[in-house]
Amino acid sequence: MFTSCEGRNLIVFIVMIFIAILIIVVLFVVLLNSNRKNISKSKTTYERIINIDLTGFTHYEEFEVKGLFDETTKSYIIQFCKEKHPVILKHEKDNLYSKKAIKIIHEGFEIGYVPEEMTEEIFPILNQKHQALISQVFYSGTYINLYIKIYFKE
Repeated sequence: MFTSCEGRNLIVFIVMIFIAILIIVVLFVVLLNSNRKNISKSKTTYERIINIDLTGFTHYEEFEVKGLFDETTKSYIIQFCKEKHPVILKHEKDNLYSKKAIKIIHEGFEIGYVPEEMTEEIFPILNQKHQALISQVFYSGTYINLYIKIYFKE
């Protein structure tokens, strides 16, 4: 069999292999967790570069979006709506509360409405060349402030 010296060397060798494997496993777990953090960050932030040509527009109106009440919309705004993102302003003809209601759509998702007191000013702009962008997004706790600028020629 083994002499006591060879047996000790074998035990030391096995312990060293075990420690090496343990170190590799720990490093793998640490790297895996750091990658998961980066992946989750990339899933919860929505950043992209948007180049929109505003030359030719001479005026703008800015207003705070209304109707940001439900949690799904709030969550969407926090996650996806960023400054300078384009939005679509669309007359909602079948709105029960106002014949001049203008809904605001960001990438297919309805995020709110033009305030009632601004519809008289904004409504005529919809019939001409214009560009609407998110100008500011603020949120604190459950409260959200979202502002839109609509650029147009007068």
